[in-house]
Amino acid sequence: DITISASGLTKYEIAATGTPSILFSIDNENYLINEIFKKYNCFIDIGIGINQEKFILNFKKLFLSKELRISLSKNSRKVVDGKGCFRILKTLNSKIS
Repeated sequence: DITISASGLTKYEIAATGTPSILFSIDNENYLINEIFKKYNCFIDIGIGINQEKFILNFKKLFLSKELRISLSKNSRKVVDGKGCFRILKTLNSKIS
C-alpha cells in the first residue's frame, strides 16, 4: 500500500507503520519540520502544496518500484521507536516530583 497525505501529525503514524508514502506540506512550518524525515529518506516529499506534475511523477516512481517502497518502509520505521508516550510520562513525572 501507499499513503498520500499532508505532512501534519499523520507522518508519525505513517512512519510507525512503515507505509511508503508521498507527503506534501500545507505550509512552510510543516515543510521545515519534515527535515528529519527527509534526511533519513522516510518518504517522498513533494514540498508545499500539490504540484500536479511533481505528484504524478513521484507517484509513478513509487508505484513502479518495489525496492523504493521497501526502502522507505524500512527507513521510516527506524525513525519512530514507539516509545514517545513513555518519554512524555517520564518527563511529566520528573516535573511533578
